[in-house]
Amino acid sequence: CSSVAIDDVKGAEIAAQHLIDMGHRDIAIMVGQREHAFNFKVATHRREGFLNVLNDNGIEFDPRNELVADFDSHTAELAMDEFLGRKNLPTAIFCESDEMAYGVIKSIRKKGLRIPEDISIIGYDDHEYAGLLGLTTIAQPVQFLGQLAASQIMAKIEKPESNTAQMKVPVSLVIRESVKNLL
Repeated sequence: CSSVAIDDVKGAEIAAQHLIDMGHRDIAIMVGQREHAFNFKVATHRREGFLNVLNDNGIEFDPRNELVADFDSHTAELAMDEFLGRKNLPTAIFCESDEMAYGVIKSIRKKGLRIPEDISIIGYDDHEYAGLLGLTTIAQPVQFLGQLAASQIMAKIEKPESNTAQMKVPVSLVIRESVKNLL
């Protein structure tokens, strides 16, 4: 069947490269639980893009800098609470969703740390609260994705014999206040 999606690998590459361009080298990632139902590979693709960019920039990833949570703020907060007990913290964290970033922000603030002065954060999705929190994030054009999907459905209804299409829609970086420039 036809599909409309964003390029999750490319979005994570953009996020990781932004952190590196801002001088960050010790970067953590909060990944979502691996999705097995419906062959949904968002977490896998976003992790792949993140690691691609670290590798391309000659940065060795420390597996201890990988936190796992669900794609929600509660489990992200719990994972970050535990992570913040470490002695040496990375300078930045890439969260695979804005909801995860919200939990990370809450955890960091509970610990008395500041964003971005003590740790920088970048999210993914550009949900409505991202702007209120000053979260730098990767935006996906949700309304446009819906319009494309609807047009594909209508085209298939009008011409059932028409070919299927897999469309990838680009994402963009939205720079706000949550990433410190270390250069």
